[in-house]
Formats: sequence, structure tokens, C-alpha cells
Amino acid sequence: MAASREYEAAYESIAGKHSVFTQAVLDGLEPGRLPSGIVTNYALTDWVSTALKAEMQQPLFENSGSEIILTRCQNPTTIIRTELTQEVCPYRGLECFDEAHAEFFFGREELTDQLIEKLKTRNFVAVLGASGSGKSSLVRAGLIHQLRQGHKFSGSDRWRIQLITPTDQPLKSLATAFVNSKAPTVDRAEHLMRAETLLREGGTGLCHLVRASLISSKYGRNSRLLLIIDQFEEVLPYVKDPKRNAIAIDSLTR
Repeated sequence: MAASREYEAAYESIAGKHSVFTQAVLDGLEPGRLPSGIVTNYALTDWVSTALKAEMQQPLFENSGSEIILTRCQNPTTIIRTELTQEVCPYRGLECFDEAHAEFFFGREELTDQLIEKLKTRNFVAVLGASGSGKSSLVRAGLIHQLRQGHKFSGSDRWRIQLITPTDQPLKSLATAFVNSKAPTVDRAEHLMRAETLLREGGTGLCHLVRASLISSKYGRNSRLLLIIDQFEEVLPYVKDPKRNAIAIDSLTR
């Protein structure tokens, strides 16, 4: 988890002695707040996401594989349980289903299979639909979840999946997909600058970044990069100079 996105500031809490993000994590790790007395990585993600929903910063999460128990009560039998209380509410309202909510995502299996089939033969796949029709949920809780599980592809296919949104700096946002978020701040800033420089070279620079990211991935030469750009339509208002700002569109559609 990260406290905020690359272009956002992480704030201190006015009421407490920790940052807004740190306080949310500490509160979320308290097992006594849950009927089960167990806090998993997915439960913590949901708690932090809800706690920071009204803040000016939005945290970043990455969960994969089976759940991990982070904290639990020493004597969970003392916890009062009730069947009317659920650890996670499956109804998302107007929010999209993310990978962490895949177990509650139903009814789009056929569309998910269609997307996976297209990925087997195409380098570019567009998901089109009206606003609020569930495009993001289909990609996040459907496609990404299935690729992580490896159910639909042969054992030789391993995926390095990067999900970004264009924001008001689409080129910088694209560059972050090729930068290690766990690297020290200084190194990350330098790598981000180099990635942006390569992207300004157009398709050639993008190819160099893709090859480098796959070579450094844990799956080696058999791995494949899936770059998902959610809210892709945000790019269009910034395409004023086709030689500079349209690099992402031109390169990714080849």
C-alpha cells in the first residue's frame, strides 16, 4: 500500500500524531473491530480505502494471490459473533468492483472470457460502453483477477499487470507503469524522469521500456505485459500536439 498517488500529497492528521494514511492503517490492523477477530490483507485494504474516501489523497493498493492474515486476537472465542454482521459488504453502490472484490463480482463471466480470448491474439483491446455500465469492474474484478489466477491461459503465460489512469498528466502517469514503486524516493524520481524521456521518443522508447520491464520481471522471458488504462477517454482533451501528447495512443494501438 502507498499513502497517495505519485502526483498527490500525503497529509498529516490534525487530530492525531500520525499521518492520515498511517492512522487508517493502525486502526485497520486492530483485530477486535471484526467479528472474526482476524485482519487479512483484503480486509485492511477495504478499511483504509473507506477511511480515506473523503480525504484529498487516495491510497494505492496491490493485492494478489491468496489472503494473508496480518493480525488476529489471541482469544477469538471471546468475540461475540452474529450472522447479521458481514466483514465486507458485497454491494459497491456507485463504486466499481476492484480485484479485491472479485469474489462478489458475478454475471460478467462471458464478457470476461471474451476479453481473455481477444488478448490471446491482439495487442490492443478497447472496452467501450456508456458511463457507469461497469467497464472498470469488468476489467478489474473480472479480467485482472482471472489472469492472476491463471485459469484461462497455459502455464507458459505469466502476466505483469500495470493499471493506470491518465489524470491531467497522461505521459507522467504512463511512465509510472514502468517505475518500481518500492524503490527509494530519489531513485524512483530518476527512473520516472528517464521513463518520460523515453516515452517522448514515441513507439521506439515505449518498446524499450516494455522490454526492460519484462526482462526484470519475476517470470522472465515467458512473461507478458498487460498495460490497462482505465478512464482512457481522459487522454483526449490533452491531445493538442499529436507529435508529443498523443504518444500513448499512437504507440499502444500499433
